[in-house]
Amino acid sequence: MIKEFLGKYLVSSTGEIYSKKTGQLIFQADNNSRNVAFYKRVKLYNESGIRRHYYVHRIVAALFIGDITGMSVDHIDGNQANNDVSNLRIVTQSENMRFMHAHRWSNDGVKIKYTKNSKIVSYVN
Repeated sequence: MIKEFLGKYLVSSTGEIYSKKTGQLIFQADNNSRNVAFYKRVKLYNESGIRRHYYVHRIVAALFIGDITGMSVDHIDGNQANNDVSNLRIVTQSENMRFMHAHRWSNDGVKIKYTKNSKIVSYVN
């Protein structure tokens, strides 16, 4: 599925971003990457013609899930490179910190699995 962003761009539910004018791919989704250290950003022109950075996961969530104003967007699998809409959920800041902690500090081999509505469903060794 593809939706329009800022009137100038087309965004897929997997996080790819295209120029509406030229059809050129501006941002290539790499949802299988394990480079989880940084959120993926893209420089786009806003409605005023000013170029600024946008986080890809926030664009995808806003277009395909709903209003993200004042909310955080969580990567369910903990992989910040995976911006597929199926891997994103809108959460409060405190929920996001709790989930981030669970992904980041599970060095003892325990992986916590959450459902989309933020409930713990299993612990896997």
